[in-house]
Amino acid sequence: MKLTATEKRVLRVLLEQLRRESNVCTFLTFEGKLGITRRAAKIAVRKLARKGLAEHGPYWNEDGMLGGTGYFLTVKGTTEAHLQGLANE
Repeated sequence: MKLTATEKRVLRVLLEQLRRESNVCTFLTFEGKLGITRRAAKIAVRKLARKGLAEHGPYWNEDGMLGGTGYFLTVKGTTEAHLQGLANE
C-alpha cells in the first residue's frame, strides 16, 4: 500500500504504542514523538483511518473511567506496518 512519509511515521508510532500499556494515541502523542504539527498529525492519522489501518475510539484510565479518545491500530494496520518494515526500525 502506498503511504506518505508522514503516514509511515504515524503508523510506526501507533505500532510502538501497541506494545505499551495503553495502545491509544492522541494528536498530542504524534506531536510529541514526531515533532509535527497537530494539523499534520490529524491529516496523516485520518488518512490511515480511511485506509482501514487505524481506528478512532475511546480509552479508559486506571480507575475504569473514560479517559478520552484517540487512535489505535487495526489488524490491517498492524499487518501493513510489518509489510512496510516499520516493526524493524
